[in-house]
Amino acid sequence: MKFVLFVEGDTEAKCLPEFIGRWINPKLKSPVAIKTANLKGYANFIKDAPAKAVKYLEAPDAKEIISVVGLLDLYGPNYPKNIDSVDKKITWQKNFLFQEIPKKHRDRYIQSFAVHELEAWLLSHPEIFSNAIRGQIEKRCSKPETVDFDEPPKKLLKRLYSTRLKRNYKEIVNGAELFKKLDPEIVYHKCPRFMDLMDQLFAKAKAAGL
Repeated sequence: MKFVLFVEGDTEAKCLPEFIGRWINPKLKSPVAIKTANLKGYANFIKDAPAKAVKYLEAPDAKEIISVVGLLDLYGPNYPKNIDSVDKKITWQKNFLFQEIPKKHRDRYIQSFAVHELEAWLLSHPEIFSNAIRGQIEKRCSKPETVDFDEPPKKLLKRLYSTRLKRNYKEIVNGAELFKKLDPEIVYHKCPRFMDLMDQLFAKAKAAGL
């Protein structure tokens, strides 16, 4: 059986199946597969995710799908002025997406968020970084999901790579290398929103008999 994971970009599509699998599969009786669908950016995700979710959940092999899971960065979209906290932003995005999904499918769709970006998960494990920037990350990132909208995680990494390592942070290259070293159990205990997603996936997998 499998989860279908909707993502925004190449790094997520490349790294997350193995990364999530390392957390969840040792806890299950039988392994679950993680299949990614890259929706190519926020605008396409918002436009296409509901219809694609329905397509997967009504396909001939739909019985093999435990849930369709959407993962978006919280940083990036333009929010209404009154939507000014993490909880409000998550609720606003979830409501927008779920109203487009038929009620009969909503219990098999999970919408989750990387707060504020996927790179926050990397920041939770400073030991995976070069010594030249590790100390800076340790100072800033005891609670990685609170790295703010003024300098969100990816922007922080780009600055540190540029000023300390004298090279660019390349998301698809460096991010992929770092995710291979990243311990999902550390992320689980430092990033509450990641913990919530993993707990949901685990509960769904157990309910499916895995």
